[in-house]
Amino acid sequence: MFQSLIHLKIVFLIMKNILFIILVLGTQLSFSQMSEGVIQYSIDIEAADTSLKSRQTAGLLYNSMMKIFFTKDLLRIDYKMGEMTDMKMIIDYDRNASLSLVENNQGKFAILKKADELEYQNERDENSTIKLFNDTKKVLGYTCKKAVVTSNGLKTVYWYTDQINIDFKGQEFFDKKIPGFPMVFTTIQGGMKMSYQVSNLLDFVENKTDVFSTIPPAGYQVVAQ
Repeated sequence: MFQSLIHLKIVFLIMKNILFIILVLGTQLSFSQMSEGVIQYSIDIEAADTSLKSRQTAGLLYNSMMKIFFTKDLLRIDYKMGEMTDMKMIIDYDRNASLSLVENNQGKFAILKKADELEYQNERDENSTIKLFNDTKKVLGYTCKKAVVTSNGLKTVYWYTDQINIDFKGQEFFDKKIPGFPMVFTTIQGGMKMSYQVSNLLDFVENKTDVFSTIPPAGYQVVAQ
């Protein structure tokens, strides 16, 4: 029973964070101008407090990763949270369609929604504050600078580069105060400290028809949410 409760918490954490990533990355961002590609983030997760529950959850999320596929009017995010859950979210803005796929030890589930019905974690905070630093570090050969954004009480530390400018469709979810593309960012959500770092970049997407399909694959149970 305890493991099931932890598992349920992980699924909701994944869905919450996928929409958070869309908020963070679905922005004004144009790979000099890159309108298609794949971005892979490694994810390091650790307990933000010393509670047994947080430490056990963090242990279950070891070896997590996220991969973002994008091209004109299409976005896909694959989220692997440890060995517990795989989730994929595909959004077709042109057709106003989305598909979420969840695979875990409970089965395979598909959720269909209109793109404009997706419930984002938070509306953009017009009163967010940003602090820019002159500290620099290299990530995949790109020079990055540090920024700290405080929005709706949530503090996120970014390492961004102005050498990459990616167009995810011109969405205005991202706080435009960040003067570049986030190669690394760290935030605390649900008792977890989550650190994302770009580990691979491609400027093309193979098999776009399959990658961005919003038709539930065979073997998935379509469920209401």
